[in-house]
Amino acid sequence: MKALAQFAMRGQWQAMFLTIAGAGSALFCWISAAIIALVSLQQGPRWGGYLLFWALLPSGLLVYLYGDAGPLMLLVSAWIIASALTLTGSLSTMLLASVPVGLVSGLLMMLLGDAYLQQLVDLFDGFLTNLEQSIDGGADLVLQRPNTTQIAGVLAVSNSAVAVGSVLLGAYWQSSLYRPGLFGREFVKTVFPPAVGIGLLLAAGAVFSLGTGMQSWATILIVPLVFSSLGLVHARARALNKGSGYFAAFYGLWVLVDLLKLVLVVLAALDSLLGLRKRYLPKDAANAVAPQDESREEKDL
Repeated sequence: MKALAQFAMRGQWQAMFLTIAGAGSALFCWISAAIIALVSLQQGPRWGGYLLFWALLPSGLLVYLYGDAGPLMLLVSAWIIASALTLTGSLSTMLLASVPVGLVSGLLMMLLGDAYLQQLVDLFDGFLTNLEQSIDGGADLVLQRPNTTQIAGVLAVSNSAVAVGSVLLGAYWQSSLYRPGLFGREFVKTVFPPAVGIGLLLAAGAVFSLGTGMQSWATILIVPLVFSSLGLVHARARALNKGSGYFAAFYGLWVLVDLLKLVLVVLAALDSLLGLRKRYLPKDAANAVAPQDESREEKDL
């Protein structure tokens, strides 16, 4: 992957080629988003926006032909979030930018993509119907069908999380190519002020309590806490000198066990209040976690 970033940074045409090549594919669009983020971080949002402009052509074609706005939204979202990181130098601010980006993308999907959402509703309905019929003794089994509001929320969460992941990948590439080790040092220190961390958790709980249709939308509010919690895990692993096997096992469990995700999100919120990760950081780094110092420390990104 580092070789891909090196190729992209050799010149404008190389970056444009890679960005356009992945922009028209739902499978590889995240790579284009990461390249846009890398260029935005290293050369400024203007040049990242230039790549985005050309990437809109293949991603816009998907919208025109199939009504699938996913790649287009991902590219725009990644550029916005990367620009927030470039302009503020703060990973925490960048993560928080994913919340309005996710909410706006979900609302736009509901306003402009009703036909596409309805296709997905019909697809899920057919799948669940076949599943009900295939289960022995399932003649009376009725599985809950998602509606367009739920699916729009799921797509918005996915867009927000993948956009943040793409920007973090771009920041990792930038660090690897130009400032070795910087990204890792800053990522483990990414924590929110107490009011923000606890506020995100409480707001997500309030939206979740509104009903089944809003549960996916509540998840948008905890995307920043998810990535902050991963920083907490990495800080602990660094302090205990854990190797790659530890991270492989952790991320395997993290993907499979939803309860682990929830526990870590709560810990991330408590970390913002109690400073849990300070014990895992070097003394000077732990002091830099304080909200008033965070932007100054992260400005080098």
